[in-house]
Amino acid sequence: MKKIEDQIQRWTDAQKRVGTEVRDLIQSNLRHVLSCAYRSVDPNFKELPEELFQQELRKFQRIATGDFSEAYFTEQATIARNIAQMVEYPAYLSPGYASYAAELTITLIDATKWKTANKRRELIRSLLKSIFADVSVAMYHFFSEISAAAEKERLEFDRRHKESEAEADRISMATLSDALTALANRDLTYRIRAEFPAKSENAKQNFNGATEELLDAMYRISAAAEEIRTGTEEIATASGDLSRRTEQQANSIERTAAAIQEITTTVRRTSEDARQANEVASATKADVARSGEIMSHAEDAMSKIAKSSQEISQITAVIDEIAFQTNLLALNAGVEAARAGDAGKGFAVVASEVRALAQRSGEAAKEIRGLIAASSEQVQHGVKLVENTSQTLGVIVSKVNEIDSLIGAIATAAQEQATGLADVNSAIVQMDTVTQKNAAMVEETTGAASDLRARTKQLTDLVSLFKIVDSSDHSRVAIRNGIAA
Repeated sequence: MKKIEDQIQRWTDAQKRVGTEVRDLIQSNLRHVLSCAYRSVDPNFKELPEELFQQELRKFQRIATGDFSEAYFTEQATIARNIAQMVEYPAYLSPGYASYAAELTITLIDATKWKTANKRRELIRSLLKSIFADVSVAMYHFFSEISAAAEKERLEFDRRHKESEAEADRISMATLSDALTALANRDLTYRIRAEFPAKSENAKQNFNGATEELLDAMYRISAAAEEIRTGTEEIATASGDLSRRTEQQANSIERTAAAIQEITTTVRRTSEDARQANEVASATKADVARSGEIMSHAEDAMSKIAKSSQEISQITAVIDEIAFQTNLLALNAGVEAARAGDAGKGFAVVASEVRALAQRSGEAAKEIRGLIAASSEQVQHGVKLVENTSQTLGVIVSKVNEIDSLIGAIATAAQEQATGLADVNSAIVQMDTVTQKNAAMVEETTGAASDLRARTKQLTDLVSLFKIVDSSDHSRVAIRNGIAA
């Protein structure tokens, strides 16, 4: 807030001259004006003290002439402070200062009734300007005094309030210290019952809430520790049984692994034998296939021989026909030679030789025909044998193919069985390894269960160090029993 000295407007020389006229017209009646003003505030007011009058006179002379100097502000501050100690602000302003301003104005009007209206207006304006400037300064100091008094009262109130709070804080801290001491002594049933100040109420509620939660936690820890102890004993017993069963299972798996290993070796050998048998069957299949092809060729050759025999039969028929015609020709030649007489004797001899040749040719053709017939019969028999052999070889080839397929399937199955048994053997070995590890883990679990049982007992012993049951709090005991159950 700015100082009042910096806020009052300074007067010009012309304004000061008008103010001097106002001062001269009023100051002779100033005592009456002041008496009316003080009496309006205090009806019992008798007479204005001379010292106070002189202060008021100096103040009026200054404000009337626009002399707002440091001396004015100092003296006005003293006057306002004295008034503020005697009366309240409303009574000072009205009717006190209102009466003061009214009497000054009335005095000025009475003193200037013979002056012109413009002059009166000028003088009244100057008076009112000085009055309102003075009341502004008075109110500033009046409020400053009130503010100072209020600040003093506030400081005193704050001091007493702080002392009261300090005492309440001391009591609260002492109570909280007792509660913490009880907590340090492991008494979880202690509660703060005393009233706390509002700012410390949270600490009280937090302590009571924390100990309540801690008490519940201890109940639950105690019950849980008992359950854990029972559980660990059961786990230890079960782990012992499991350890023995796991060891037995490990021995059984070890024996099974050895047996599976032997079976795997045997099946592997069987698979190898089946593979070799498959190779032999495949080779036999190829040989039989080749034999079938040879028999097919032989069958074709025999067919050709039979055909050739038929063709030879046809040739012998031609020879017979030739021999017959030759013989017939020889007969005709003999007849003609006989007719010719001696001239035909030579021709008759030739005809006789030709007839003999024709007879021999016919006999030879007859023998050849018999041989060809016998040969054809043998060839037909050979063809039938070759056909039968070819059919038999076809059946053999079919059976050999079936045998080859069966042996191949056996070899494949044996190989798959060997592979499967190898996988089973690997799985058994892995199971054996896992079982051995499980056995070790079971032993570790048994040891851990024993260790957990010991630690649970330690936890129970630690919880027993706390006071968690108040003999007067039967509901708490019931709750604890319910949790333990």
